[in-house]
Amino acid sequence: MLFAAAVAIGAILVTAGSVVFRGDIMQELHAFDAETGTALWNSAPPGAPIQTSTITLAVDGKEYVTGVNSSALIFPSRIGEMGCVSLPPNQGTSINMFALPE
Repeated sequence: MLFAAAVAIGAILVTAGSVVFRGDIMQELHAFDAETGTALWNSAPPGAPIQTSTITLAVDGKEYVTGVNSSALIFPSRIGEMGCVSLPPNQGTSINMFALPE
């Protein structure tokens, strides 16, 4: 159930609060309940596939999840060339931080 959507190409992060984060080739960061696999949240596409480790951090008591997206790696473009999926256009590399709900 957890990986039924787009191909996960970034590292998977499981938090102490039993939330699983993973990025995918379709340029979204997803959050799932670790116990049930229920989708909790997903980000708007940041402009390129999320291909690296995702981290969480807290600043002044507020929690954030951060992911790096990049069009630099060849894997996503090869998947698109093979016709496996229709990929959104890549818009470069960036670091994206999202505030977690309380």
